[in-house]
Amino acid sequence: MNGWKKHQKVNYLVILSSLCCWQIASAATVNHSIESMLQYHALELQTLEWSNEVVSFKEQWLFDVYQQNAFAPLWVVGEELDSKGKQLYEKLLTAGQYGLNPDDYNAGKIKKIVTAKEIQQQALLDVLLTEGMLRFIHDITEGRLQAQRAFPELFAEAGNIAFDPLQIIATIHGSMNLKEYLDGLGPQHTAYKLLEKALVEYQVMYNRGGWPEISEGKTLYPGNDDPRVRLIQQLLSATGDMTLNIEPGNTFDKQTVEGVKRFQLRHGLQVDGIVGKETLAAMNISVEARIQQIKLNLERWRWHDQELGEKYVFVNIAGFDLKAVENDNTVLEMAIIVGKRHHESPIFSDKIRYAEFNPFWNLPPHIARTETLRHLQADPEYLEKKHIRVFSSWQENAVELDPLEIDWNTISPKKMNQYKFRQDPGKWNALGTMKFVFPNKYAVYLHDTPNRELFKTARRAYSHGCIRLSNPEDLAVFLLGGKAKQWDRARVKKIVDSSKRTVVRLPERIPVHITYMTSWYDDDGLLHFNQDIYKRDEKLQIALAVE
Repeated sequence: MNGWKKHQKVNYLVILSSLCCWQIASAATVNHSIESMLQYHALELQTLEWSNEVVSFKEQWLFDVYQQNAFAPLWVVGEELDSKGKQLYEKLLTAGQYGLNPDDYNAGKIKKIVTAKEIQQQALLDVLLTEGMLRFIHDITEGRLQAQRAFPELFAEAGNIAFDPLQIIATIHGSMNLKEYLDGLGPQHTAYKLLEKALVEYQVMYNRGGWPEISEGKTLYPGNDDPRVRLIQQLLSATGDMTLNIEPGNTFDKQTVEGVKRFQLRHGLQVDGIVGKETLAAMNISVEARIQQIKLNLERWRWHDQELGEKYVFVNIAGFDLKAVENDNTVLEMAIIVGKRHHESPIFSDKIRYAEFNPFWNLPPHIARTETLRHLQADPEYLEKKHIRVFSSWQENAVELDPLEIDWNTISPKKMNQYKFRQDPGKWNALGTMKFVFPNKYAVYLHDTPNRELFKTARRAYSHGCIRLSNPEDLAVFLLGGKAKQWDRARVKKIVDSSKRTVVRLPERIPVHITYMTSWYDDDGLLHFNQDIYKRDEKLQIALAVE
């Protein structure tokens, strides 16, 4: 970062003290005195509540900025903030509408001294505003660094340590329309903007008292009479899942059933109109918790590229859903199967390069070690039954071995790593009839599956990390260019029916975004919440609470 040695622990205030050459007693003007006070108030400014590793970045940001400006004030002119300083302060006050806390950006501290006339307070005001503004712009555009610091493997995309504060200052000072610049910060795509709108609506619900808690009891079926039905109707009315045309009552009538089904659809539940244990649990999640859930997903969006692409594939692990999008229109949507716990599908973006029809399946070494070996030791003919061949190594010159000539009971899990196991194409193949590849360090891709029954379940976390598709044929047509490139389902079917392994490169590489969103809007304008299947909401909330 601008040549700064990462191992050095720097206190920007000490540096300011050593470099500021002005003497307080000789201050002839207000501005000159403010420059001096950047040195004078070193101890007071050290009370700013910055966290250990983040503080090193913030210290350096401030040092770089004030050094570039010859340690002169940036926003205070005379005895008050200049016009741009006022706009910046007003923006910090609105941080809550983005799911951020204004006080994390010094808004509360600034408010106490924004009209102060004392030179010392004006110097403090200038630094507080600079620090808060830089941190806000970083967080709204890149996400907060706390998440990456707390769980670097889970939240590697969060924040940006290469953030350039000097460029930000130059942009602000050079801006002819600062409001337009500030309003344009952060993701501008529809998915993010709709969640911002949801945050406002749910905060209104909170101010109105939220919704009632439903007591536990027997499962409620359509037609039942139960005092809890009245509360369920009130809840569904508050969440917008039904309109109460009459006074709430105890009868679980048709209108209430339809409201329950809509609620279940939005919460990733079995849509049956029955209020059982899982539906009741979802109903009893408070409006405060839903607000927090929306905030966490706004945070996740800030980690992604703000431009998703004109044509892209969007995978939501938590929603068990894949969308193919072109020119902001969803042209294809399908159910997917994702990684189970301890084999979690990773979060990242890449570009799909090719489709492989009638693919081989090279068993990942961890599956060979932990699963295949166990099956072989119980049944030496297991590989033959599964149409799997075994090779001496993973090298190109490896030779095929006869699995019946190997005593698998003498093979250790570690020894299994040397063998390559490859399943032939066919209806038995674990990848089904096709896969879509975007080479990555996780060895994850999108693929078909012969096990179609699993798509009937609501929570589909069954894979070892790859994404299984319920409708791979239509995705192939989308990726390969559709009618414009002479690709349709009939052409795809012809290749599949040949039973020959065929690799087709895409006319253009298509972005794929694999995400984990537990709250989102669908194309029908419904706000969805889903279970935190990997417990990542919990971890992200813990990480962001640490300062």
